[in-house]
Amino acid sequence: MTRTPRAVIEEIVGSQVVHPTNVPNVVLLSGTLLKRFNDQKKIALISHLGRLYSKTYLYLDSLDEDVLKEAAVHWKQISTYLYLIPNEQDLPLLYKELYRGNWLLLFRNQVVGENFRVSEGYGKPQVMQQLLAGPDEQFAIASGPDDLEWTVGWTAAPDK
Repeated sequence: MTRTPRAVIEEIVGSQVVHPTNVPNVVLLSGTLLKRFNDQKKIALISHLGRLYSKTYLYLDSLDEDVLKEAAVHWKQISTYLYLIPNEQDLPLLYKELYRGNWLLLFRNQVVGENFRVSEGYGKPQVMQQLLAGPDEQFAIASGPDDLEWTVGWTAAPDK
């Protein structure tokens, strides 16, 4: 029996932080007042997806000069604000550099072209659903301000 993407997410981060949205295949990950959605679980999810897909893309909502000085020299710029992260990039280290939030990670097996555009509001479930539309299997994580909540969406089971 194949596990659904939501079941895989719940297994990695814990079901108590996975909340449904009004859009199929998109969930909100956030902690509660008593238990924060912690960094180790975030890193575990990013690492899991990085192993399942051959390409990881990062969209930075606003260019963070500190992040760019440290890491972007190793990234391939695809278009304004969109970067291809090399397979050898340490994803946990990458996550630690993105602690301020306002970013999007796309996990895919297909190449994103120069004409690929990320819509404003990509962390909203309806916008993420549009971003993930198409025949390619893909997964996305959008981080909100201060990295307190994540919106996670998928087009197909990543572990098929």
